[in-house]
Amino acid sequence: MKMSSRRGVGALVIAVAAVLVLTACEPIYTRAALDHESATPDTRPWWCDSTGGGHGDHVMDPDPYEGVVKGELSWDDCRLNSIWFDMAVDFAQQWPTAGDAVAGGWMRVVPYAAGMGTHHRRIDDEMDGVFRGWEPEYLMYDGNGSGAELTGMAWWTQSADGPPEGFAGDNDWWHQHPDVCLTQADTWIGQNMSAQECAGRGGVHYPNDDWWMAHAWIMPAWQQQFDVFQNHHACLAGSGPITDPAHACWMESMHGDGHAGH
Repeated sequence: MKMSSRRGVGALVIAVAAVLVLTACEPIYTRAALDHESATPDTRPWWCDSTGGGHGDHVMDPDPYEGVVKGELSWDDCRLNSIWFDMAVDFAQQWPTAGDAVAGGWMRVVPYAAGMGTHHRRIDDEMDGVFRGWEPEYLMYDGNGSGAELTGMAWWTQSADGPPEGFAGDNDWWHQHPDVCLTQADTWIGQNMSAQECAGRGGVHYPNDDWWMAHAWIMPAWQQQFDVFQNHHACLAGSGPITDPAHACWMESMHGDGHAGH
């Protein structure tokens, strides 16, 4: 799988990114990671130590992650992801509601779905397939109305040779959405459709053979602490978002199904 402390990203680049975080936004993850490393270097903060399976109901055959185990990242990888998370949160918070997103040039491609929320993407985004840890391609909201609040984000990256390198370490398990059918206006009709079936429904077919998606639950109110890269959030129910902190779904978001883990 991926190499730790990798990708030509050296200490200088990390230092420059850290300066950007410190000047551009409140460095929630970066500061906490540095404090954690200083106090208890033999453990990792929750976003650098995953115990989940990662796929949710996205089944891939063959599974590129078979035999891979999530766990603690190296401190180099933890610091880098923390920087990217801070920058991504700062980026996404420019559009705190779905109404703000639409006014800012984002469009809802996929309506609210249980476990995920909506998927909004920028209308002028050409989807170049390049991974940028600090800038997700999709924002996710907790409903279809203009007042729906930001819950999460997703990255959409092109890689012909299996999952992209993406984030530092091996905890970001990417999945695919094959044979997607969208309207001419790029709104959702369905997936796993043949080109003929999609055309019959008035849509445009996208095979997406070499495109990959990953989520990160890093918005402060919607953190998923047992596995920051899990595809679904238990508190985004089919009936709508569950914000009651006493609800069992929040225990699941902390520790996973069955309350196992950290």
